[in-house]
Amino acid sequence: EVDSCTEGTPTAEICDNLDNDCDGSTDEDYVPTSTSCGVGECAATGTLDCVGGVEVDSCTEGTPTAEICDNLDNDCDGSTDEDYVPTSTSCGVGECAATGTLDCVGGVEVDSCTEGTPTAEICDSLDNDCDGSTADDGEDEAWYNQPTSCGVGECADTGVLICVAGAQSDTCTPGTPGTEVCDDLDNDCDGLVDEDGVCAEPEADARITAQSFVDPLTEIAVSENVDYTLRATLHNNGSYGPVDVSISTIATPPPNCTATPDPANPTSA
Repeated sequence: EVDSCTEGTPTAEICDNLDNDCDGSTDEDYVPTSTSCGVGECAATGTLDCVGGVEVDSCTEGTPTAEICDNLDNDCDGSTDEDYVPTSTSCGVGECAATGTLDCVGGVEVDSCTEGTPTAEICDSLDNDCDGSTADDGEDEAWYNQPTSCGVGECADTGVLICVAGAQSDTCTPGTPGTEVCDDLDNDCDGLVDEDGVCAEPEADARITAQSFVDPLTEIAVSENVDYTLRATLHNNGSYGPVDVSISTIATPPPNCTATPDPANPTSA
């Protein structure tokens, strides 16, 4: 008897669930290999293995996320930070205030805003020293808070220079003029003292020129603190006679109030 069966020729073992090399085992020579998948933050690794005669890759790529500024490919499209949108920014206060842009540079957010440099506080209603307040407006001016004066006479007053609404202002306010009286003061604030005849000598009462020395008493009202000269010549048949002078006041008599004879007429006082 002759057997016509002739076995096949062995081949290299591959992953097909067959005994390719005819050694009684299937897929035993398959060597798993490392694999990778995905890009950017979705990148992953795995292994290509033979499972039930089928090559299976265990690599599973990650899930894309929104793109942020971190120099990474968050959305797994092969680019980094491409969707970052720059925004406007501001910095500083007062005259130091400025604007800029918040941008993504090398995976880092960078603000281009640079505030200005503070300067001396001048009187202009602006925050020159950049402290967030204009309450100190003008305080660095050479004239700030310097003393001032205003008005004349009894209206004279003092003040200081300040800054109001961005302009130099004087706190000095002169007083209100009054009526001029005889007191050696400038009551009406016109730069003159006791003007307009307020201190003029009163005229002698007409009765003091009578021929007789027995006329009624003569009264002349005078003000305090004022010197008056009262002259009267009494004539009696061509000769001078004595004149009695008395001074009285309701209140305390002012000092140095005396009756002085006229040198030309010794008997006239």
